[in-house]
Amino acid sequence: MSYESYPEGYHYAFDGMYCNVDAILSQDEEDAKEADKSRLRLKLTKPLFRFEDHERILLQASKFLLREHKFKLIKNYIRIEKLPTSYANVVAQKDALQLLVSEYFRHSIGFALDIFEHSFLDSFVIKLLENANKETAYSRVADLRRLVFYILDNKNNCKQPNFNLSVNTEDTRQLLSSCRLAILINDCTNKSDSYQLEVRENTKREFAYEMSMPLENSTMPNGKKYIPRWKARHLHSLDYYANENVGKGLKRLESIDRGKDTADYVNDLIEVCLEFA
Repeated sequence: MSYESYPEGYHYAFDGMYCNVDAILSQDEEDAKEADKSRLRLKLTKPLFRFEDHERILLQASKFLLREHKFKLIKNYIRIEKLPTSYANVVAQKDALQLLVSEYFRHSIGFALDIFEHSFLDSFVIKLLENANKETAYSRVADLRRLVFYILDNKNNCKQPNFNLSVNTEDTRQLLSSCRLAILINDCTNKSDSYQLEVRENTKREFAYEMSMPLENSTMPNGKKYIPRWKARHLHSLDYYANENVGKGLKRLESIDRGKDTADYVNDLIEVCLEFA
């Protein structure tokens, strides 16, 4: 018997066979895994069979995978955007935008919003999340940025001469980035299929437009660093931030033949969701 080299993580078993010992499941673990699959199958079947339009069925299946991996998506976004990990506890909350803006003013700017400013912010966020015009998350964050500076300008104008509230550029970047994530999560979890499809198409269209534009002059005023395609880099839907495994699952869902009859199409989607959930 020879003990030849074997793949990393694998160990000799018998008759020249190697296996990954850490991947071996007990019978109880196998039973629990099958029970979990049955639970997920039931969870998927009803919402997917509600529709006949294959685009809407596909959207529902994709949303399922994204919801099952929501915290991994948040972690990936925070890593890509270089945000403090503390934001992970805030962005998925119902009132995430109000919390993020309020904390920004309290900790970065140095004053707390008063009752009138809080009320104004609440009304603004309601309209922002309703998004009647189906604008991209990037566009809505630009609106939020204008609101932040509107409040700052009012504060500066109401104070004594030469009073000036300073703005920390990195804190502001983190605020806007975390707000964009909160908007993406809200769109994915709380909005109708038709809404999501329209916003997704608008995002794709805007991204394509930005990528088609010639690169701007590499010199910028005030010594600011020039970053090519800045807007395009942030024109993404939530699934862009999926990890590799979920990304493969989403691609598999997209690849399923939409010419199939509804029952077969749904069953194929369910099998992929169960594999990658």
